[in-house]
Amino acid sequence: MAQIIAQVANLTRTISGQLVRNTRQFHALTTTAASTSLQPKQFPRLFEILKANYYDTFRPKEHKRRKKHGYYVKMKTRKGRLQIMRRILKGRFVLAH
Repeated sequence: MAQIIAQVANLTRTISGQLVRNTRQFHALTTTAASTSLQPKQFPRLFEILKANYYDTFRPKEHKRRKKHGYYVKMKTRKGRLQIMRRILKGRFVLAH
């Protein structure tokens, strides 16, 4: 029985040592590769293209927003009036869109 316990302890030490070693190697690879592979200095146009294409997808329309969520729409229904009253009681400066 003691021999089995010693073998299990030896096995766990071996496995934990391998895990620590593999984790350190993985961390070293990922930190150096991630920090040096795609730097903006090496690929300046790539980051400009990605940034330029990212921001032009959402164009909010104020007229549509006010017609759906505005003050006059909320004043037409009981629940909307209650919502405005809650905002008044809470001290909100903006009651509705």
